[in-house]
Amino acid sequence: MKIGLAKNAELQFGFRYAIVFLPLIKIIAKQAQIKALHIDKLESLAEALLDFKGMEDLEAWLRENVI
Repeated sequence: MKIGLAKNAELQFGFRYAIVFLPLIKIIAKQAQIKALHIDKLESLAEALLDFKGMEDLEAWLRENVI
């Protein structure tokens, strides 16, 4: 019975870890992409940001504009 409880606790920890840290990892990855932009692309992103409604818009812009 103790083994089952320990495994359940591990699963709960893993689930909590995923909820908290996976979005942060995605943000850090986006940050690295943005830092690597050439100044022309950075200026273009600055203009585009005014129209963004959420993170999905940033992700789409990066897909379209980052080589």
